[in-house]
Amino acid sequence: MSDKNLNTQHHEDTPQESLPVENKLELHSMSRKERRAMRREIYLEYTRNMSFQKKAAYFLEYYKWYIIIPVLCIAFVCYLGITIYRNSRPTALSYAILNIENEEAIDKSFQKDYAAYFNIPDSYQFNASTSLNIDYDYFKLHSDYITTSNSTDYSILSNECEYGDYDVIISNAAGIKYCSTENIINPLKGYFNADDYSALEKHMADFPDKYDTLKAFAIDISDTDFAKRLNTGYDDVYIAFPGKTESNIANSIQLLEYIYNIHLSEQ
Repeated sequence: MSDKNLNTQHHEDTPQESLPVENKLELHSMSRKERRAMRREIYLEYTRNMSFQKKAAYFLEYYKWYIIIPVLCIAFVCYLGITIYRNSRPTALSYAILNIENEEAIDKSFQKDYAAYFNIPDSYQFNASTSLNIDYDYFKLHSDYITTSNSTDYSILSNECEYGDYDVIISNAAGIKYCSTENIINPLKGYFNADDYSALEKHMADFPDKYDTLKAFAIDISDTDFAKRLNTGYDDVYIAFPGKTESNIANSIQLLEYIYNIHLSEQ
């Protein structure tokens, strides 16, 4: 076999890691268009005797960053656009349900009925948190660890409520007691105006504040169809109000109107 054939066979059967070394000084003196043409010529010459499969593999290897980087940029722009859109949408209701027995069993189907009840446009969103477990007795036993950690459910709930992320908190007594003693939820007197307070007073439940003084901190919704429909896994269901903003208050009052089918006054 001739030397020429040996070289051709070796070239086809043993693909190289990269193209032959380019003359950088020569390329530097060329225009951008000329450099692209030169690199293309070298690429075509180098792969001329390769099989189709090896050409395809080499193409992907040589041009992978020309493909991957634009794809990643497009994906990032799409993700950023979707995130901005979601965050810019107005909120119909933002709520946290604590201490759920089975998170997969929680029923959020009320949202559709809620939106129809108030003629809320489809552009509005519901924000729900259903994964946090908060227990007052557990907190008292482990408070040294919990108060120094930034990754517990307790610190997450506290931070999110501080930023006004939730209109309402729905929980059993264990969760509400923690929230009342840690100043996470608002006492109902002062949160509602006098007329609304009077209309809701028969449903209110007392919990201790940080000084162990009992105050109306929550509304007992245990016997309502709304609470039963949620399927939280516990029988004592309360709703409390961590809201900081006018929007938080307006949304929480609207939820109470939905639960009890009553009309409350504007704040």
